[in-house]
Amino acid sequence: MSTTKKLIDEQVAKLGYVSLWGVHKERRMLPKIIDEDEEVIGLLRVFTSATIVLLVATQKRLFILDRRAFYGSDNKEISYLQIANVRFETGLFFGQLIIDDQGEDHCFGWAYKRELRRFCNILGDQVSEFREKSVQADEQYLSTADELKKLWDLKEAGAITVDEFKAQKKRLLLR
Repeated sequence: MSTTKKLIDEQVAKLGYVSLWGVHKERRMLPKIIDEDEEVIGLLRVFTSATIVLLVATQKRLFILDRRAFYGSDNKEISYLQIANVRFETGLFFGQLIIDDQGEDHCFGWAYKRELRRFCNILGDQVSEFREKSVQADEQYLSTADELKKLWDLKEAGAITVDEFKAQKKRLLLR
C-alpha cells in the first residue's frame, strides 16, 4: 500500500537541503511507489548520459527514477542485497556515483559533492545492514538444520524417544 504526499514531504524535509531541480516529476511519483511502512532516508539528483535521474533510498530498497522529458519512464528498484559495491569519485564541485548491481554498473554523474557523500554514506550503511541481517539469517538457518541433524542422530542411536525428538523438533522450528 502506498503512502501519502504529505508524509513523503515531511520525510524529505527532514533530510535537509537536497537539490531537486529537474526531477519534480520523479518526486511526484514517490507516494505511488513507496509503501506506507517505508521512509525516505536519502535523495540524490544525478545525470546519466541522456537524462536527469532521481535516486531514492528508503530503509528497504533503492529506487532509480527517470520519467523522461516527454513520454515514458525508466524506473528501477534495487534491493540492497543486490548491490555489490557503492563508490564515488569527486572533482572540484561535482562527483560521480557508481553502483555495482550484481555485475551491472550504474554510473551517475554531475551530483553535488556534498550531497553525493551524504547519499553514499546512507547507501553504504543500508547495504552493510542488509548484508549483516542476511548473514545472521543464514547462520540461524544452518544452526537449526545442524541441531535437527543432531536430534535425528540421537533418535536413530536410541538416546532419545520419538516423542522427545518430535517435541525438540517443534521447539527448534518455532524459534
